[in-house]
Amino acid sequence: MVPIKDNVPTARRPIVTLALIAISFVLFGYQLILSDAPESGDGRSAVSERGQFSITHGAIPDRLTHPGSDCGVASAAGGVGKVLCGDEGLIAAGAFDTAPWLTSLITSLFLSAGLLQLLLNTLFLWLLGNTLEDDLGWAGLVALYLFGGVFGLYAQSLIEPGSTLPVAAAAGGVAAVLGGYLVLHARARVLMMSVIPFFAGFVEVPVIPLVTGWLLLQFLPAISELSVTGIAEQPPGPYLVGLGGFLFGAVIIRLFGPTRPPQPVADDSR
Repeated sequence: MVPIKDNVPTARRPIVTLALIAISFVLFGYQLILSDAPESGDGRSAVSERGQFSITHGAIPDRLTHPGSDCGVASAAGGVGKVLCGDEGLIAAGAFDTAPWLTSLITSLFLSAGLLQLLLNTLFLWLLGNTLEDDLGWAGLVALYLFGGVFGLYAQSLIEPGSTLPVAAAAGGVAAVLGGYLVLHARARVLMMSVIPFFAGFVEVPVIPLVTGWLLLQFLPAISELSVTGIAEQPPGPYLVGLGGFLFGAVIIRLFGPTRPPQPVADDSR
């Protein structure tokens, strides 16, 4: 089943939604052209160019909970790199320069952990983000995406305040959009196209189980884990990024969002 569109009419062009999707694809494509060969990065450790990009532009929980602290990469056992922060980071910082913590906080909101997560994020952002952009306006959608992603990052960081492994947090921004959408359009339906032989056709399904499925998929390692070549420890799945962003979006729109528009109602008389 392939989702096509929701059944909520819109009048505004989804400029911000398309821009968010484009930025995510451009950054992911740029990562793909970077080398994943060990020692291809700029530093003295065995980190690859791709790994260096993830460390530099991903959000590191230790830096988020200790703003202004330095992080760097030093060679660890086996010739791979180990991310160090704080006093240890001062020693390792010569490996290569990392972006300021506030910069990496923003850039991480447009990074996906892998191709599958990127496709899921952008698909749902296109399906439901254009409707929410029509409700909130361009500035409103940008604010919800950014602040929702930051909230999700800090939800993850507070349970792992000492983690020095980078987090890709695009799922937090997308989840905030989905949470806000459900508050305003909980009874909406999504047009799905079946590509199964002998059962091809179109059907409308409620939006709630679709969004629930998206959230559950964020807990699968294949979806949520960032693969960083040349790092001694692989980052754990940032499971609370999506959940935190979703709760933020739902609560903020409930408290400060526009008046709920009329909800689509299924015709049960047929």
